[in-house]
Amino acid sequence: MRTKPTRRVCVLLPNKQHLDCSVRMRARGQEVMNAVLRQLGVGDLQVFGLALLRDNEYLFLDLEEKLSKYFGKIWSRKSLSVPFILFLRVKFYLESGLLILSSKVQQLYYWELRQKALHSQSRHQEALFFQLAASALQADVGDLERQEGGEEKQESMQYFLPEDYFPPWLINHRGRNFLLQHSPALHGELRGLPPSRAILQYLKEASGLQDGALTFYRMKQGKKERRSSILLGVALTGVHVYQEVEGKQCALFFFTWSDIEHFTFQVGFLEASHSFSYVDLT
Repeated sequence: MRTKPTRRVCVLLPNKQHLDCSVRMRARGQEVMNAVLRQLGVGDLQVFGLALLRDNEYLFLDLEEKLSKYFGKIWSRKSLSVPFILFLRVKFYLESGLLILSSKVQQLYYWELRQKALHSQSRHQEALFFQLAASALQADVGDLERQEGGEEKQESMQYFLPEDYFPPWLINHRGRNFLLQHSPALHGELRGLPPSRAILQYLKEASGLQDGALTFYRMKQGKKERRSSILLGVALTGVHVYQEVEGKQCALFFFTWSDIEHFTFQVGFLEASHSFSYVDLT
């Protein structure tokens, strides 16, 4: 009996783990999603979708479309030793982490927001990053040990890497020693808070980051322009307009949903990502 050809797909999770699955040549995105659900042991991923990385931007898959549409001719090659890479990513953000019913899905949501915080450019919200680091440390390592006198152990300041909890610009601004010295005190204030509650606290605090809980889309400004510098950040509260300058996202405008009467867009697969043909914000 002839064996039907299959393809290996590796799905990278927000917590830096990965899931491997084997699908049919004619498989659609939903087949991969079903495999992810089985391996995670959950019935619904709620806010998550599958995405591929193209030109350093994420393109979410339509799960009803065949995978060959997204991977092109390379999908049909006979011998492939390297798996196809997809990402499990948040498609839209929620007002409260309590709306996520599964603890496993809630943890994945937490890890994605962790990554968003590390890439945040909200320099005017420096104090919030220290609060986020404290909540994340409580969620990750639990209570900070104390000395007999009741003070946190001095050596505990070496129990984490600043790079895992603070964006690079803040590390460069304050210095690693400053972060290692002052973060344990804030972490210690959360003593007794269970990791599950610490995760919920982090999700609540992270929603306050200006560029945190946003789904970005790059606008299309002209046929001759390969890569637009204008980005739309879609949030629960409205739409943020950013301009990319020297690799950094600079906020330009913010429109609440009540300010937006028309929001027209086109999704072009041939573009680097979902591209907006025009937006009427009148």
